[in-house]
Amino acid sequence: MKSSMISDESISRIDLLYNVAKLNDSALSLSDLGVLLSSETTLRELEDAFASSPVLSSRYNLRSGFIFEKGKDSAVAAEVTKRMQALGNVGLGTQIAARLKGKGSVVMAIGGSTSYESVKETDDLDLFCITRADYAWIFLTRALLLLRASRLTSPELAKACLSCVMDQNYADRSFGSEQDPLFARDALNAIVLEGGEEYRRLLLKAEWMSKMFPRLYSSRSAPSEPPETKRNLSRINRVVNLFLFRTVGTYLKTKSMLENRRIAKYASRGRLFETRLGADHCIYESLRYRQMRELYRGLDPK
Repeated sequence: MKSSMISDESISRIDLLYNVAKLNDSALSLSDLGVLLSSETTLRELEDAFASSPVLSSRYNLRSGFIFEKGKDSAVAAEVTKRMQALGNVGLGTQIAARLKGKGSVVMAIGGSTSYESVKETDDLDLFCITRADYAWIFLTRALLLLRASRLTSPELAKACLSCVMDQNYADRSFGSEQDPLFARDALNAIVLEGGEEYRRLLLKAEWMSKMFPRLYSSRSAPSEPPETKRNLSRINRVVNLFLFRTVGTYLKTKSMLENRRIAKYASRGRLFETRLGADHCIYESLRYRQMRELYRGLDPK
């Protein structure tokens, strides 16, 4: 691949994606670039570009499929270890999905560092769950109680975190209206454990993602729309769900505030987080995540 074949736009996109990975203390892989660049570039052509492009060769080294900044240690072994830990987390997530099946969820998926195959020892296993309409807090309460009880016999479940729970109505609104590039990347990277057909239906509502990540969106979206999951709405469920939002939600908000105080005193500020609560959702976002969102805005085609 001649250096002239790698556009300035692609180089800028590579720089941005590298900085996002760096912020998250992970490495950018060549295979990631293969689906994240807008141009139809093969992996072999990308590999050649890092050797032939004066700009890329002056900034980066390519080692075992990973991209490292010039002058930085090429910690390939550490990245391989992170990917092995991610594989172990997927196995753990599969166990959790089996335990929570039938508790009101229509989609169970893994997000966070596991979905990006870059897991550090201190990372949580982030779970992304979509429930039936007016059922988010009923599911969340049951799931929290079940996970806490399960930890008595399975201590490894302590790393599981229900970091994003929403009901179908909230999911339809979120996927159906244009969001930022980080939302799109997370949604397209999610490892779906249960509810694959429902999740594909949501991705088909999110054609706006194709403007940001055309190749990744094409690889994850289905060619035809599957039938929508039936929604059995119940006034009792709505009342119970609202009650649990007011009570359990208040508890989680207070617990989050206390945890943030502890983090501010003993840990990195990047681990501070915001808790977004509503009757149809419960979402945790760290300060580092919000910083990544700002970086990702550079990929927005608008």
